[in-house]
Amino acid sequence: MTQRMVDELVEAQHDDDIIEYRREAHPVLPSVYVTLAAADYEGVVAVADRYRDVEEIEYVSVVSGGFTLSRDKVNDPQSRARARERFALDVNRRFRLTGAVVVGRGPLRLAVPREERAALRAYVKRHAAEQNLGRVIVGAKATLRP
Repeated sequence: MTQRMVDELVEAQHDDDIIEYRREAHPVLPSVYVTLAAADYEGVVAVADRYRDVEEIEYVSVVSGGFTLSRDKVNDPQSRARARERFALDVNRRFRLTGAVVVGRGPLRLAVPREERAALRAYVKRHAAEQNLGRVIVGAKATLRP
């Protein structure tokens, strides 16, 4: 265990927004998993950004309510993953985003209230191809599926 790992654990223990913090120092795909008490998508991104430049961490997963952001430096196509993060932030500013699963592989899942779904689907249709987002699913809930 490195001093950095100890410092991160102490920081997580004193952060009232963090419900669960787990750091796995495996030789293959060292990871950080964080569950937040209550945060919107921007809050989830802010916590994930704490680990963006940490070289010894290859996978980060941050979850809060209906929001999941996973960054995998090894297995995900990085340009698509970054584009999806930016797009979800944009959607969060334009719509009432109630949930999102933002990962590099698999579909991008976005959830908004029923009355905004048609508008979001139209917005996705206009922008998904040009931004290299891959498959985007708009619905009532955004959940990870096996």
